[in-house]
Amino acid sequence: MNKYFIAAWLSLALAVAFLVASIASGEDSVHLFLIFPVITVNSLYSGLGALFIFLFFILLIMGFASGYELVGWDELQREFFKDSDQKGGGAGQAPPKGAKRTRIEGGGVVLLGPIPLVFGSNTKLTLILVVLTFAIMVVALMIFLM
Repeated sequence: MNKYFIAAWLSLALAVAFLVASIASGEDSVHLFLIFPVITVNSLYSGLGALFIFLFFILLIMGFASGYELVGWDELQREFFKDSDQKGGGAGQAPPKGAKRTRIEGGGVVLLGPIPLVFGSNTKLTLILVVLTFAIMVVALMIFLM
């Protein structure tokens, strides 16, 4: 367990403590919308509780991100920075014999209401995402109109 996870759980404990104190004092209330708790922020305690909940999620993400190392970082260092200790040289030189070249491609879709924002690292992938997005929007429209 790294320092970010410890700070995240401490932040969650403080958030719960502040929210319980705020609700127990009668200054705030909790409601359920579908399955999501909704807390009205009317006092300093509930404001601090909401702030610590936000901080909990940020620290949790940082904790997961800090546990991973960048894949290909050494190759990037060899490719772009000259270092006399490393074989393979700097930018513009050929990679060492037998070195693997990896290429990462990706894309995504962000739906802002009815407006799709599609992005990708190459044309083929982006076109596939556009077709999938269109299919998802048609299915959602059919469900909405039934």
